[in-house]
Amino acid sequence: MLYCGIKFEKLIGEYYTELSKKYGGYSKTLSKIAKDSFKHAYIYSQILKNAENRFKVKAKKGCVGMEEYLNSIEKKVRKGCDGKELKDCLMPQEEIYMYVYSSLVLETCVYISKEMHKEVREIMDDELEHDKLVREMAS
Repeated sequence: MLYCGIKFEKLIGEYYTELSKKYGGYSKTLSKIAKDSFKHAYIYSQILKNAENRFKVKAKKGCVGMEEYLNSIEKKVRKGCDGKELKDCLMPQEEIYMYVYSSLVLETCVYISKEMHKEVREIMDDELEHDKLVREMAS
């Protein structure tokens, strides 16, 4: 599960970084979302690393049940958004998806430290903020 979240956050970070270069009027907001997404990927990777160390197992790098979904996001990221209006390029549903994902991390990763728990709660707040920002840019 964590591996999928890491991959997803990195993809979103890449995507919004590219959009920030193409849509200058929204560059600051898009860059913020991208930066936060990379930060989220890092936090999830730390949780995964801690779990691997704690349980002495190496996580499988697969996304059971999510491959098709992640592949569709990756195609969109790789395809880019040339010639389209910004509102047609944004993905507000992905921010809500990652909000739900972060709450699942809290529910399933009960072994995490209080500090990591706080960081995941902050991710949840970020995702709601991103959703609001994306919807504002789309309107």
